[in-house]
Amino acid sequence: MTQNAPCLRKTFQMFLSSGTVCFLLVFLLLISACTPGRSPGRALENYTLEYTSPALEGLTPSNALLRVHRFSAAQTFNSTAMLYRSGPSRLNAHTYHRWKAPPPDMVTDLILRDLRRSNLFKAVFSEYDETDASFLVQGRVEEFLEIEEKGSRMACLTLDITLLDRSQREPAKEVVFQKRYHTLEPLEDTTPGAFARSMSRALEKLSRRITEDIYNAVRDLKT
Repeated sequence: MTQNAPCLRKTFQMFLSSGTVCFLLVFLLLISACTPGRSPGRALENYTLEYTSPALEGLTPSNALLRVHRFSAAQTFNSTAMLYRSGPSRLNAHTYHRWKAPPPDMVTDLILRDLRRSNLFKAVFSEYDETDASFLVQGRVEEFLEIEEKGSRMACLTLDITLLDRSQREPAKEVVFQKRYHTLEPLEDTTPGAFARSMSRALEKLSRRITEDIYNAVRDLKT
């Protein structure tokens, strides 16, 4: 019996080692079975502004050359987050829905497009064009969000627009006008898509007013 003791101890140790390994394997299998699998992350949905350029008829085109600089924005609205106001001092963002580009970029591109398509000016340039222009259009996005107004959901858009006459040598005389444009456009439902459509209609309205004001200001200076 004494001679077989080392052999028995070795066999017992091997049995314990194998049992430990088996126990760990079973434990890991149980843990993995009880842990819920991660579902694939939900894809983000991107939205942009879309509308037909306003048609302004019956106006005589001017010979003015315009340059449109990229609009700035209040810091809150200088991202792709789709923001909505859920209460006083409470601003939230849709989790899986975003703008395709920051609001100042979208607004600049569309205002530039609408000024060009109005055919009321000899030429309209972006800030990246090298051609000189007598008039400079600057803008700032002050509000770009969804709000609740009198029990209805509304797209709220506020723009500050400045028109400068660069032919003037004195800075005080450069400013032709500086105006604030504001509008509220109701949503047909509470979805992010409805918000994007209402914001598109809001910008269409303001773009028409901005184009008319710039045209009238330039025409008055030329006459």
